[in-house]
Amino acid sequence: MTLYTALIATVEISQVMIPPIVIGFFLANVIRRSPYFRYLTMTGRGRSPIVN
Repeated sequence: MTLYTALIATVEISQVMIPPIVIGFFLANVIRRSPYFRYLTMTGRGRSPIVN
């Protein structure tokens, strides 16, 4: 494998991997800013007074 083919392979992998990573960070940020984020971190027992 030459340096050129290694660089081409790296660029191809980056084109496939970078968009899902960016989307994942965006979704994580949206979820953390959501007012319901604290309910995601609560245990079932902690949520039960809210549900009833």
